[in-house]
Amino acid sequence: MNNFKEKLKNYKLKEKNITFFDFVAPQEMLVSSWLSFILDPSKNGLINGNQTISLLLELIDNKPDVNIDNLEFISTKTEVVNVDKKRMDIIIKYSGLWIVIENKIDSWDGGSTTNYYNEIEKIKDNNEVIYIYLKPEYNKSSPKNKNFQTITYERLINKLNTICKNDYKEPYKFKYLNEFRISGEKFMKNYEIQFDENIIFYLENKDTIKKLQEEYETQNYNLHKKIFTSIQSNLEEEYTSHITNTYIQIYKEYWQKNNYAGIHFEIMFAPGDALGRKEVKLTMTLHIEGKTTDKELSALKELGFKKGKGNVARINNSEIKVEKIYNFSNIQNIETSVEDITKEMTKIINDYSKKIDSIYNL
Repeated sequence: MNNFKEKLKNYKLKEKNITFFDFVAPQEMLVSSWLSFILDPSKNGLINGNQTISLLLELIDNKPDVNIDNLEFISTKTEVVNVDKKRMDIIIKYSGLWIVIENKIDSWDGGSTTNYYNEIEKIKDNNEVIYIYLKPEYNKSSPKNKNFQTITYERLINKLNTICKNDYKEPYKFKYLNEFRISGEKFMKNYEIQFDENIIFYLENKDTIKKLQEEYETQNYNLHKKIFTSIQSNLEEEYTSHITNTYIQIYKEYWQKNNYAGIHFEIMFAPGDALGRKEVKLTMTLHIEGKTTDKELSALKELGFKKGKGNVARINNSEIKVEKIYNFSNIQNIETSVEDITKEMTKIINDYSKKIDSIYNL
């Protein structure tokens, strides 16, 4: 253990690069809207608004022999509904040239490319049309209609990487392109195996790390147990509990019939690993969850209760919920926090337990 502590003292973890897609899933509609903004010469803020389209066209085989700067831009649209009520992801129109993009991230072509091709060919008039099937490298699907050319996001982003802030007449819009490149590289690239110093350090110390994690989880559980014990000591009747490392459920045995997913009081920890943290958000509630019977729900309704968002009980249209920030960073702060949590939770339980008892005719 001393050897591990000495190694850990000198070990520096690499900083994690947080991107947009760490917070929002890269859904196709979202990515299509974002990409259409970057490609739209009337909105993207570039000195030459056609620059992103020109880079895209460099990836096209057998593209029409036209200079995009000599064409009049008409529109960029997403989610264009066709006659079959299908949605074409992106259509970019210039006078004389249309670009149709089918965007596939974690999905595949079920025949939409043929559908779109047939429809566009009927209405294109004298316009040349380029059909693009855009996808990450890891997506092994291919377009069913061979008129669609496959381009990977890796290739597109490599092209977009040649654009810099100096290329913008509206420099603040550079951030939209830059974040798209950073976020896109993170979730679309082919991940190579890295057997680096981080992995070596973990392998050399994984047994110690596992033991430390287990010990922490045990003590974090003990903190939750301490909170329940403190609450129970302030109650006149006997309650039972279901305790995990993220929440505490408190109830009378006959409310639950050995089923945790009914009526109960609950303390939820965010984040779940509260021990040692200075700021932990606790939510203290009465829950009416999914396995509550119709009979119980009817009886609760007669008492003024109903189930609200997140299963939080409401009475007289007010949520039965208290949210507070607590400090569990050391023993003194833990004692203070447990005392305050006990006070708050005891009040909630005393306010509503007898009403809940009444629905069981006790």
